[in-house]
Amino acid sequence: MRVRGRLASADRSGLVAGMLLVRGRPVVLGGPDDVQRIAGVLRAGLRTASGVLPAEQAGLLPGLVVGDVSRMDEKVEADFQDAGLAHLLAVSGANLAIIAGAAVALARVTYMPLPVRAVLAAVAMLAFAVVARPSPSVLRALLMGLVAAVALGTGRSRDGLAALSAAVLLLILFEPSLARSYGFALSVCATAGILVLAPRWRDRLAGRLPTWLSEAVAVPAAAQAAVAPVLVLMSGEVSLAAVPANLLAGPAAAPATLLGFVASLVAPLHAEAATWVVRPAGVAVGWIITVADWAARLPYGAVPWPGGVAGIGLLGAVAVLLVALLR
Repeated sequence: MRVRGRLASADRSGLVAGMLLVRGRPVVLGGPDDVQRIAGVLRAGLRTASGVLPAEQAGLLPGLVVGDVSRMDEKVEADFQDAGLAHLLAVSGANLAIIAGAAVALARVTYMPLPVRAVLAAVAMLAFAVVARPSPSVLRALLMGLVAAVALGTGRSRDGLAALSAAVLLLILFEPSLARSYGFALSVCATAGILVLAPRWRDRLAGRLPTWLSEAVAVPAAAQAAVAPVLVLMSGEVSLAAVPANLLAGPAAAPATLLGFVASLVAPLHAEAATWVVRPAGVAVGWIITVADWAARLPYGAVPWPGGVAGIGLLGAVAVLLVALLR
């Protein structure tokens, strides 16, 4: 689009160098490109397929998959806030971790070589990023996810950590405001969790679960564990309800997200088949809604948490204690 206006200086205390005071209405110069038109069709297909579910589930599923909360029930949204589950509605590295985990698991169970696993995971995340709209937060999460996919697919976690560090440095140099962005911190932490925790958790689960399932569970679980401290700092409180709520709802978020994404891909080809893919996703979404409703009703569900260095230090002490107790 084209806009006209007057360029003015911004507040010097911030990171914005200037701002444009727009005069008149913007002029649309052209429509979306072919890729975005296809993405719009996929999103619309997901909304249509979700129509076979009860109203609360139909409104929540697009929110879990692509962050579309336009039809979400107000009570469900409030319950998510009170239960500490609101992060499930924000498209971030956790969503990409679910998609990447499923792609890697599929490649592993079909005995594909390591380079092919990395490529398949990267393609899956690129497709998801387009469908979920390539906003700055999604693009940052995509970059971090691509680093993690290459590291996991090649089995070179150390190189992955080095690449992650380089990516973080370059992004902050390119856009210094990212240093103060919680969204950026969530993306970085989720990727670091996948690189550091996911391989160890996958190996521990391998003896109890099938190989493909241990991989699919370990990747999103590691991402969620890594972002937990940042979520606490964002809210300024420790939600006692959030701990059991995330433990109960977290496992259902992965199949709901994955099945919803598959339904969006199937819907343009066969609308009826997409509704059958959505139905099991509705079961997972219904469980998450039930957990959110239960957790939101718990008394004394949140405890104030200090911010700054003191809060970070206290979080570190709690984490060390938990690790010691679990050994």
